[in-house]
Amino acid sequence: MKCGGASAEDVARSPSPSPAESNIVSHSERLAAALFAILLLDRAARSRGNLRYAFFEKVRAPRELSSRAQRGNPIPDANLQGITLPPCSNDNSLDTSYQLPGTQSLFAIVQGGMYPDLRRECAERLVGMNFPGYAIGGLSVGEPRALTYETVQAVEPHLPQEKPRYLMGVGTPEEIVEYAGMGIDMMDCVLPTRAARHGLLFTSEGKVNIKNSRYALDESPLDPNCRCRVCTRYSRAYLRHLYSSGELLAQVLNTIHNVAFYLDTMKAVRHAIQLGEFSRFLSGVRARGLNSPAHT
Repeated sequence: MKCGGASAEDVARSPSPSPAESNIVSHSERLAAALFAILLLDRAARSRGNLRYAFFEKVRAPRELSSRAQRGNPIPDANLQGITLPPCSNDNSLDTSYQLPGTQSLFAIVQGGMYPDLRRECAERLVGMNFPGYAIGGLSVGEPRALTYETVQAVEPHLPQEKPRYLMGVGTPEEIVEYAGMGIDMMDCVLPTRAARHGLLFTSEGKVNIKNSRYALDESPLDPNCRCRVCTRYSRAYLRHLYSSGELLAQVLNTIHNVAFYLDTMKAVRHAIQLGEFSRFLSGVRARGLNSPAHT
């Protein structure tokens, strides 16, 4: 009797798996667990010295963590050493359980989709738990930008003014200036690095698509108003040459410039606020149209 092209006797006489082969699955599982632990440690190292945010959404196995949080059980992490989340309370007294070791803080994330009433209810409940800071999540996921603005404006009045506000996953240089005007303190986005890898660069004169042939012989700096190491050393022609040649250095230099431009934008926001001229600054940003289509 044949079994998959071999007789049953042949199958019976086939050698049993070696100890190494029999342990292949368990070894793979241990390797996956080790890689996950390294990921957590790397994430913890990169966040050291910064405000801890989006804890529930960024850590793996969110359902398990959510259920643990509801039961008030410790939530393990690479450097949290098992922090117990107390049950929801309307008591506004300071609860140090939310203060993480060192200089890190645990931010609550306001959700509720695009429904102002759900957002308001979520914000009020989280404020009652007295977190060190508050994040606004669930936005910039494909909805119209005007709806994003409306949702942020609906949530912001319900968050404490003395606590930092963090808007997750935004945005273009022009947008982060707008959000700062709405009372948002912190933002993050993959856009500056992702766009850089695809040759899209942000400048004070608008977006520049460095892949375009018009820059092949352009010896001018990428952004004449930028003092980053890229704009002070390399021409647009050289940046285009690197990108067209598939050089990894192109992605590195593009990323350095885009991140520097974002940092300079936020530095200008802070300076305008300190001088009491933010409204004028915002009007200037809108007039320049930093979010205009890329130059062709």
